[in-house]
Amino acid sequence: MTSLLDLNFDEITDLKPADEGENKVRVLNGKVGFGKDSGNPYFMVQFELPDIPNSKDFNWLVMLPTEQMDARKAEAKGRALKSFCRAFNVDLADLWHKIKALADATTAGEIESVVGAEGWAILGTEEDDYGVKNRIKKFM
Repeated sequence: MTSLLDLNFDEITDLKPADEGENKVRVLNGKVGFGKDSGNPYFMVQFELPDIPNSKDFNWLVMLPTEQMDARKAEAKGRALKSFCRAFNVDLADLWHKIKALADATTAGEIESVVGAEGWAILGTEEDDYGVKNRIKKFM
């Protein structure tokens, strides 16, 4: 076991996003939260790339349907969740029940049943205030 005193900083490489394209992704966590400004609920998943050493973890977020949303937008959110569940072999009805319970109670919380699920996605990259990161273009 390495102690903190034995850490060689010269051997530690920076994390970087993976190249764009199809990659295996693994769920690190899933949670329901609420927009800082809007207060609207969202479902967010944090992913890692298990086959790519030193790759940055990244998030995928879908805003959840609200009463103010028209049917077309609400269905688009449903399609996004359905696509996620198909790609990661997650039971959609069970996930929706857990998401809805937290959102209806306006309570942020973790959804542990998705942790560890693996699937495939086409990744892209984008840059924000914190640098370049991966993003999901499409679940496979």
